[in-house]
Amino acid sequence: PSAVPKPILAKLNSDLVKVLGQPDLQKRLADQGIDAASSTAEAFAAYIKAETVKWAKVVKDSGMTAE
Repeated sequence: PSAVPKPILAKLNSDLVKVLGQPDLQKRLADQGIDAASSTAEAFAAYIKAETVKWAKVVKDSGMTAE
């Protein structure tokens, strides 16, 4: 959430990167078909923005509508 202070987000991200980097966890996730990756909050926000634009265009070009 946007109200979370940046130092707390940075700490959470740092801890998450450490945990996701553990070989045993990577194997457990891979065994379940999960390809976990970590990044910064800014990189994740940019990814979500790009995906939203891309898929909005796909939906618009397809002519699909919500029922």
